[in-house]
Amino acid sequence: MDIKWRNKFVVLAWLLLLAYGFSGLMALFSDGNHYLQKNYYETGEFQDRYQHFTGLLSSYEINDKTPYDVKQKIEVSKEEIEEYRYRYGDLNDQISSIKSQYEGDIARAKEEGNIEAEQLYISERDKKIKDITENFKNDQYVEDKIIKEKQQRVEEFFKELESQRSEFETYQSSFVYYLRDTKTNDLYTNIKGAKVVGWDEENYKKKLAYMRNYPSRNEGYFSSVDHFLMSGYDDEIQSLLISEGGTFKGFIGVPEQSSIKDGFLLEAKDFSTKRFLFFGFVLSGVAALIISIVFYRKSRILQAVWLDEVKSYYVRIPLDIRLITLIINGCFILIAIFNNISSLIWYHSYINWMENVFYNMLLLAFLMGSAVIQLKFLFATIQSEEMLKNEWKDTLLVKSVRLIKGIFLNRKVGTQFTILFLFVFGLGGVATSVFVEPVFILLFLVCLAAGTPIWVVLFRRARDFNRILHYAHELAAGKEVPDLEVKGKSFLKVLATDLNHLKHGVRTSRKERAKSERLKTELITNVSHDLRTPLTSIITYTELLKGPHVTDEEKQQYISIIDSKSKRLKHLIDDLFEASKMASGSIELNKQRVNLNQLLEQALAEHDVALKESTLQMRVSYSPEPLYCYVDGQKLWRVFDNLIGNILKYSLENTRVYISVKEFEGLAVITFKNVTKFELGENIDELFERFKRGDTSRHTEGSGLGLAIAKSIVDLHDGELEIELDGDLFKVTIQLKKE
Repeated sequence: MDIKWRNKFVVLAWLLLLAYGFSGLMALFSDGNHYLQKNYYETGEFQDRYQHFTGLLSSYEINDKTPYDVKQKIEVSKEEIEEYRYRYGDLNDQISSIKSQYEGDIARAKEEGNIEAEQLYISERDKKIKDITENFKNDQYVEDKIIKEKQQRVEEFFKELESQRSEFETYQSSFVYYLRDTKTNDLYTNIKGAKVVGWDEENYKKKLAYMRNYPSRNEGYFSSVDHFLMSGYDDEIQSLLISEGGTFKGFIGVPEQSSIKDGFLLEAKDFSTKRFLFFGFVLSGVAALIISIVFYRKSRILQAVWLDEVKSYYVRIPLDIRLITLIINGCFILIAIFNNISSLIWYHSYINWMENVFYNMLLLAFLMGSAVIQLKFLFATIQSEEMLKNEWKDTLLVKSVRLIKGIFLNRKVGTQFTILFLFVFGLGGVATSVFVEPVFILLFLVCLAAGTPIWVVLFRRARDFNRILHYAHELAAGKEVPDLEVKGKSFLKVLATDLNHLKHGVRTSRKERAKSERLKTELITNVSHDLRTPLTSIITYTELLKGPHVTDEEKQQYISIIDSKSKRLKHLIDDLFEASKMASGSIELNKQRVNLNQLLEQALAEHDVALKESTLQMRVSYSPEPLYCYVDGQKLWRVFDNLIGNILKYSLENTRVYISVKEFEGLAVITFKNVTKFELGENIDELFERFKRGDTSRHTEGSGLGLAIAKSIVDLHDGELEIELDGDLFKVTIQLKKE
């Protein structure tokens, strides 16, 4: 227990050192420029007051012009006369404007029968029209009006200037001045006895607490124009006042005795004390910061605090909230530091200052301790890229973006929701404002009336949404329910339509699944039959070969049968393997530029003997020009070979077979037509299924994979293979992109 408490005190002491060090360092950057001055009179604060006094001095003492003097200098230019004359347009525009101003008042007075008012309005109108007309006739008339306006502005300027004279009189008790005009030799001073012959100027200067000579290396002569207090006044009046500004030599200073009355001496002494405290604060702060850094590096101080329990709660907070909290914590740290720095402003005594610093340090130590712990946990998160990614996904910012994207996934729904939200929010604001200002009751009623249709639509949407939810629940339960009624143009209509389509899609999927199960059963049966038949023969004749009374002739016959059945079994397995590869898309194509006419001729040549021995009559037509496609010639030859083989196996004897190659609308079209000897039924799509054969009794040779393989090869070439059946007429059409 003692070790725990001791560790806590160690951490607290380290945080206090760290807080004190940061405060001292920040004080140097914040107020260093102010306290690095030698004395108070070199600070920016005093220099601003000095400049303000020189402005007052130039305005009230050196400038001895009266309003009459300034008025005598007023001049009016030709441009001013023209500008004044056309200020509101030409003569016709101004007369029309005046008439329109009085037209309503005159008509109203006439309607009311108030003849006196009517005549008064007419008289005022005519007087203004006469005045405007005279402006455009007589330049002197306009000039007199402009001069009168300027004289009025001069009077206003001097009244404003006089209202601030008391400030100048107050400053005269703090500053002394002794300035002589270099041209007129006139003397301006507030020093008693300075105008007496034999006054000792040099001896008087030695007694001043602060003094600035004119001329000097930096200042030159004192100029009444440069220091005149002109801010915010009329530009033209200013030019009249300073047109004859003079230059002066002498000095302006702060007397030691009078400065006590105004506070300059006290402020100077106060500055010296604060300057001493400031440098003590900065130097001790830097030392404390160095000690805290050394102490941190040589001891594992942060591990003296048990942070696991804090961390378990802290990591539950989203990462962006932690960052915001850390930034806010940092802002409070800066506020506390500047409170330490600004404590010098309210300095009354050493005890008072140290007390303020101590309490601020305790607060700052707490804030910095909180920041250090947060930074420790944050660095642990940043160092692990995977952890950072995982935590970033759970931030409120990312969740908000996902939420907004989800809302606007359907833009129409998102827009409607946003408008409704803003309306409800605004209506709530208006309703709240009614309690503050009852006059808003009318606005509230208007908003309520305008919002009634929105509420009606909202309730209807809620009803339709609940109906759709119930429908979806019934579908999920597997119940047969009628289609949803589709009404309106809202997003719920789209949702209802999609659910209806989904229901029909589920029904179709069930049918397809049932069909797939049936075909799967047939596939297993057919595969078993086709593989078992040759395998049974091989086993049977192998057993016969083992018999003791088998003649040589019988042995040769049995071996021949076993060889035939083995090849048959190998052919079936090869076809099954190739069909599987085709269906999975794992086969690679070696595409080249191939002439389809030649490729078909080669395929027919392979079956030339069988075709001649058959009773079929072949009718083959080729395109007049070579028809090229970019295909895998070997694979496409296999398609032709399978289709020609099927024709030989399943065509009715003594019938014609039609094969054609032609170009149609930029496509290469190959057609195979024959009359079947077996009845194929109506569902021709099943012929593409594996081990599906036209011979349902499965007595003919073949694997039943020919059409499935052919279609897969054509699909890999981005082509189409279609089957048409018209009675016993069987037609296969292949379409490929022409090169």
